[in-house]
Amino acid sequence: MMWIILPPQTKLFFFCLLLMAIYMTLSLAIIYLQSRSVPHKPTEPLLTSLHLRFLRRIYNLHQLHYMFLLVFGVILTDEIFRSLRAYEYSKSSLSALTTAEVADPVLGFAFCCLIIFTSLHLLQWMVSNRLQKTASTSR
Repeated sequence: MMWIILPPQTKLFFFCLLLMAIYMTLSLAIIYLQSRSVPHKPTEPLLTSLHLRFLRRIYNLHQLHYMFLLVFGVILTDEIFRSLRAYEYSKSSLSALTTAEVADPVLGFAFCCLIIFTSLHLLQWMVSNRLQKTASTSR
């Protein structure tokens, strides 16, 4: 039901967010699996190059995550302005909207996006922690 009410730019953002979440999840899974396949006694240059490569990939994923968080803020602000405007316009009509009818789509959108962002952050944190453990135990 919420999907029908949302404007096109919000739908586009949410679709892109889901694609980004899938991409990040797969990338982090690959990094995690590759870090597990590092030999137990790697040579120092091999360990350093693998560790740096993994860190660069995680850093790029972190930047993508941060960019989507900023765009989320922009889209959410636009949604709040739209909701407030709809509420003000509805006061002049015979069937005025309730506060819940105005806030529900915005809060539902925010809740869904923040669940995705929190899950991705948790995955990034787990993989980064794994890489740090791998680097510290191999030295």
